[in-house]
Amino acid sequence: MCSGCSEIFSLIGNIFGWVIYFFYSIFKNYGVSIILFSIFTRILLFPLNIKQQKSTAAQSRLQPKLKQLQTQYGNDKEGYNRAVQELYAKEGVSPSAGCLPMLIQMPLLFGLYEAIRNPLSCVLHLPEKVITALYQAFNVDVTTGYAEINIIRNIGETIKTASGNASGSASAAAIMEKLNGTIGPEYIKQIEKCSNSFRFLGLDLLGTPSLNPINILIIFSILVFVTSVLSMQITNKINKVSNQSAGGCSPNVMTYGMAAMSTWFSFMVPAALALYWITGSCIAPVQSWITKKYFGTQVLNAKAEAQRVAMIKQDEQKIIDEINAKKGKIIIKPEYPKDKFEGLGIQGGSNKNKKNKK
Repeated sequence: MCSGCSEIFSLIGNIFGWVIYFFYSIFKNYGVSIILFSIFTRILLFPLNIKQQKSTAAQSRLQPKLKQLQTQYGNDKEGYNRAVQELYAKEGVSPSAGCLPMLIQMPLLFGLYEAIRNPLSCVLHLPEKVITALYQAFNVDVTTGYAEINIIRNIGETIKTASGNASGSASAAAIMEKLNGTIGPEYIKQIEKCSNSFRFLGLDLLGTPSLNPINILIIFSILVFVTSVLSMQITNKINKVSNQSAGGCSPNVMTYGMAAMSTWFSFMVPAALALYWITGSCIAPVQSWITKKYFGTQVLNAKAEAQRVAMIKQDEQKIIDEINAKKGKIIIKPEYPKDKFEGLGIQGGSNKNKKNKK
């Protein structure tokens, strides 16, 4: 990854880290913070999903007109492209609007990943010199993707050993001795609290699920698979996705394929990230239902058609009002005295005068 991209993702990770820290400061539990953070990010990205849905609906609405243009221009690709651009401009549709949300989501998702896997720098916002001292004291390999999580794990083990495997927090003396006074006790206290907060429902979110040897954290991998499959099946049912797609590939292949891939990744990352994916899978069907009900293709196209009809009626009413105004306009003709035109061969006066003369 380029250095520029890493800096961007780190910046986004630090911003989102403050959000996680906000939840952490209230509930004092990293598991609860991740769940709330997952809900927060889904809400944050929801407007982008709506924008993408609107773009899809607009493209669907223009399909009949695009087919007419294809028939009209035939092999004249230049004329066809020019007509398509004019159609998009007339209808106020941007063909790239559907891609923009996806492009925006990618750096955000990497930023979220950065915030979760680097809790010391992104969430606790510890100085770099403190984190460096911790790397050296606990012999943590900084090249690994989860170096900061490994620090917290090692500190937790040190606390557990110092406390004689008893419950409750141990004195920070053992850690201070290991650090040899390189950092202040206030940082140790922060990290100690953070380490204890990674216990969620009796499970250690810093650990990684494993099959060899098998451990209790495998429950997270199972939940990743189950929630992913159920989420996609419910979403397909909400969106009325047919059992056989246009390409001849069943949606079940995609459903189980994506679930299997997520499950495979869950065996390589701390359970904290798996909890984030599980929460997201549980929220996805709710978002799909809201999108379908209020921003579905049929709903948006119906609203667009109603708006078009209303504008046509409004224009027609303007024309009718103008015609009625012209019909109701009084054109005043002057009354010329008859005696002033006598001898000139001009018939003066008004119809009223002519009637009076008779």
